[in-house]
Amino acid sequence: MRQAIKQHLVNTYRSFLAIWLLPGLCFAAQGVKDASIVPFVTLNGTLMVVQVGINGNGPYDFLLDTGATSSCIDEALVEALQLPHSTGAQVASTTGTAFTGRVILDRVNFGSREIGPAFALVRSLVTYKAFDTQIHGVLGQDVLSQLNYLIDNQHHRIEVDTDGFLLRNLTGEHIKMESVKTRVGGIETRDLFLTGLTDSSTHSVRLLLDSGTTHVMLRAAVLKVTVPPSKSKWVSNDSGRFVPASSIRTRLTIGGTKLDSEAWIIDDLLDHLAIDGLLPTGAFNALYVANQQSFVILNPQMRGSRQGRKLEN
Repeated sequence: MRQAIKQHLVNTYRSFLAIWLLPGLCFAAQGVKDASIVPFVTLNGTLMVVQVGINGNGPYDFLLDTGATSSCIDEALVEALQLPHSTGAQVASTTGTAFTGRVILDRVNFGSREIGPAFALVRSLVTYKAFDTQIHGVLGQDVLSQLNYLIDNQHHRIEVDTDGFLLRNLTGEHIKMESVKTRVGGIETRDLFLTGLTDSSTHSVRLLLDSGTTHVMLRAAVLKVTVPPSKSKWVSNDSGRFVPASSIRTRLTIGGTKLDSEAWIIDDLLDHLAIDGLLPTGAFNALYVANQQSFVILNPQMRGSRQGRKLEN
């Protein structure tokens, strides 16, 4: 699988070069010099794998997870790089809180950007290594929140907006993002949510922007009693425990964007976080995440002579 991932990255980069050399086919053809291009591949249909440098070493395969509060690194890489340990942290997740050890990363390299120092939780990452044994960590919101970037799902790449070029040349509705809080103690988790409406709920819903899920997921408590499920299955939650889930067809409205989607309903989803569900980044052709300005643009378009042409063209 490692070789397949590397080959896919090479093919993605070659495809990018072809687009770059044909002006007008893609927005990046006009602005690539002003943005850091990071190809990604997907595992299990949704997990985004990118390459990350640590303290001048690597690159290593990391998952990019907009739904992860903190970055993580596996125990083997901690030992191999002899990373210094720091004080542990009480970490909030969708299933509760837990005390976890941390290490200090002097430098994290993502594309042309260097961020640091940073902390990373030490985890075994067993669940992710079931898909690829070469996954060495997770790039979470503690790092991603320092960047503005475009997720281009059509061309499998991240464009880090190093100097605001993308922000100045993308059009679309600026939809406010807010920080997720825990239900107990009001602790901010660095995760971000968008507020939307669904025809399956009696009120607006707060959806965590999550690159680690394939489907819209909703807590059962937010649904209308009259909504009948269309099918059911057992799914694994963040703790690895299998729980029952059912699905419904729903229309989700976020700002002016409407999304007809299958939504999975889980009874004990997100009980510890003050949100109502998960919104997959993969549900959109592209999205621009402006962490520094706290908004997102869903399916952005280009300015100028090609205004109105979407990024997937």
